[in-house]
Amino acid sequence: MNEEEIYARVIFQLTTAVHEAFHPDRSPFPALILLYSSLDIISSLNRPTHQLDTGKKVFMDWVDDYMLCGSTQKCCSADVYAARCGIVHTLSLDSLLSRVGKARRISYVTDDTKVGLLQTRIDPTEQREIVVDFVTFGQSFINGAVAFTKDVDGGGEVRKRVFHHVRNLAGVLHLKTS
Repeated sequence: MNEEEIYARVIFQLTTAVHEAFHPDRSPFPALILLYSSLDIISSLNRPTHQLDTGKKVFMDWVDDYMLCGSTQKCCSADVYAARCGIVHTLSLDSLLSRVGKARRISYVTDDTKVGLLQTRIDPTEQREIVVDFVTFGQSFINGAVAFTKDVDGGGEVRKRVFHHVRNLAGVLHLKTS
């Protein structure tokens, strides 16, 4: 399997898993863990070629450029990063960044008709907490992954960075070809 096939398979498997997990009748926490882990993996592919490890800036830049660009989400990349820290590290809606006021806490609602009502009850000014529709949030990630893949397919620096790092995935992942 060449690097392009590995990239395509990884993106397909992660986005398909997120799509399947983000349904109103499913438990949101496993879906969110999957989304934030997938977001970490995919955004890490866009880091500079000389950068061995990913980090907050790489994650937030990807969220700004792909996940939130053109979306209706009211959260910002700092909110998403903080939410990722809370969910992945402690399965909590809170994180250090949200507690110290550097990001808003994200709350997830599985009924999109309740977003406005709950936002008004929880934090009408949207200064400390933002309410998002669970399914729409998942779709924002998937849309971001699609846009990212278009940039990768377009060549240039994005493609160069991604395929530099995909080499590392190829050494670790044992993907069946079927």
